[in-house]
Amino acid sequence: MRIQPLVAALIAVPALAAVVGPYWLGERAELAYRTTLAEIQGQPQVMQVLHEDYRRGWFSSKASLELVPGTADQGTDLRLRIDSDVAHGPRSLGGLTWPPALAEVRSRLALEHPDFRLEGMEVDTRLAWDGGGV
Repeated sequence: MRIQPLVAALIAVPALAAVVGPYWLGERAELAYRTTLAEIQGQPQVMQVLHEDYRRGWFSSKASLELVPGTADQGTDLRLRIDSDVAHGPRSLGGLTWPPALAEVRSRLALEHPDFRLEGMEVDTRLAWDGGGV
């Protein structure tokens, strides 16, 4: 009869980790994103945040950021748009790295100006547990 509680625990603990883990990882990834954004906003002479949106999901999130130079006239100058997909849930075996990453971010960058638009650059980042990235 003592085997039933052990079996229940062996099933419940991984199930709980599968449910709570991605949510917690998503919160940590969002915190790292917002901390970096605050650092950018703390230096207005470099870049200004024109628009920012972060939508956190269970296993992944989406972020959108539009920046202008700190001295820019927002109607006519250069803009940098960054759209990111943040994976913070279960990963395939190919996505496992050492040391383990908090999240993997795939960002697409676009430079926009009234006279031209350059897009297509992609950047992949592994978000470390301490908030840094590679």
